Amino acid sequence: MVRIWGEVPLVLKTISPEEGLEFPQSSVDLIYESIIADLQFAAENLPESYSGSDVGRATKGAAKSILGKVYLTLGDFQNAESTLAEVLGLGYSLLSDYKSVFDHFNEHHSEYIFDIEYEADLGGEGSNFVYRFIPNDKELRDYFGITGDSGETLNPTDDYFSLFSDNDLRKDFAAVRGFVQDDGSFFTTKIPFTMKYLTSTNSQNDSRVNWKVTRFADVLLMYAEALNENGKTNEALVELNKIRTRANVETYSGLSQAEAREAIELERRLELGFEGHRWFDLVRTSKAYEVMNSKGYNLEPHHVLFPKPQQQLDVVNDPSILSQNNGY
Repeated sequence: MVRIWGEVPLVLKTISPEEGLEFPQSSVDLIYESIIADLQFAAENLPESYSGSDVGRATKGAAKSILGKVYLTLGDFQNAESTLAEVLGLGYSLLSDYKSVFDHFNEHHSEYIFDIEYEADLGGEGSNFVYRFIPNDKELRDYFGITGDSGETLNPTDDYFSLFSDNDLRKDFAAVRGFVQDDGSFFTTKIPFTMKYLTSTNSQNDSRVNWKVTRFADVLLMYAEALNENGKTNEALVELNKIRTRANVETYSGLSQAEAREAIELERRLELGFEGHRWFDLVRTSKAYEVMNSKGYNLEPHHVLFPKPQQQLDVVNDPSILSQNNGY
């Protein structure tokens, strides 16, 4: 909420609906103080792992990984480095095959840290990601049995395709322009898509596909970023190259801090595309204006925050308690 809207009500106790109408928004600094305290407490008290039906609950690694991202967001690279280094000591590892990360019948593997968990066939408790990330295309419907989202706003662009080198093993999975049919021929679809959320499903909008909040590859890239910002560029490249090696692309050496910063940003796009990180990466690195405006958008300074929902403002009806963000 604070990344999307900035100042929001910081509710840390049970309140009544009537109290909610008079509960004021808090400063961004105060909200982050509370987030950090909560995550520190969680990191100290949660177990490292679960077994049986409890698998999927938040762990020590989940808390530390998210805490590390909070520190990165705040530009506190020292604490980001030390916190993320602790995650590296908790037994996580990259899978050897990138595509296996998105095997939705085996989502709790060595690279898994924390997902929003879904399960199919429980009366509508599943996710809709399969449908949101595939075009509404007749050929795709016929082949996969999935009716895609007619909005088609979550599809890779030509610019994204151009980022991948020819031998990148992620290239024909993270973004594709069609699919291989049963006879081995390639069918080109009208609209490209990502394979990350594609799996069999029995009913519309009721899939087993989880949403990946954080996985080990993200942690390695965040750790590389923190190391680089702390002047440890060579150490940062070691972590970055772990991701590059799995992808079967050339590793880096001898980069300057500025060059490494650009390389890490690029790798986050390649590795984590369509996983919900890019916008927040642009905002926290102060590149949102440059990047978005270069693509034809007219981004203004206030656009790094979203407008607060008008419905909520109307219900409270008191700007001294809940006010609209500047510029809207």
